[in-house]
Amino acid sequence: MVDSHGNLRRQAGAQEIAATKPDVHAGEVAKIVGSVFKTMLGLQTRLSEHTWTPQGEWLTSGVDIAGGWSGSVLIQCDRSIACEFAGRFLATDPPGVTDSDIRDVLAELAKMIGGNMIRVLAKGIRLATPRVADRGDYRFPAGGAEVRERIPFECDAGTFRVVVVTTD
Repeated sequence: MVDSHGNLRRQAGAQEIAATKPDVHAGEVAKIVGSVFKTMLGLQTRLSEHTWTPQGEWLTSGVDIAGGWSGSVLIQCDRSIACEFAGRFLATDPPGVTDSDIRDVLAELAKMIGGNMIRVLAKGIRLATPRVADRGDYRFPAGGAEVRERIPFECDAGTFRVVVVTTD
């Protein structure tokens, strides 16, 4: 469960993640995010020195990953920035973007980032259908969850965060 500030709350009964699981590093995630955002949105991303904090309405989009590495990749951003992302992705002005468009684009971005991440993890990994939740109502698969990376980014559209979570 993600709290009202976008931070993962550890679920009761969670076990420690086995040391044998491949690790994900912020540098690898930053390269993947940069490639996806440049290709799909025409945006240059850079790591932010500032922690991302939700400002008003915000969304969490994520894709669950299972197999030799189990976890989730989340994109968290304010609704206004998600609207900008959708407008760029769909090549339309943001005022013409619907809530459905915004959710579809955020889900697609999470899927693309997750799909690229499985290349640097273990073989036999598969992606679930991406989901989008208002605020932090994103639910993880059964078991414990542990944040591995919480990475704030900046781009011309604004600030957002990518969170990598491992699950039992």
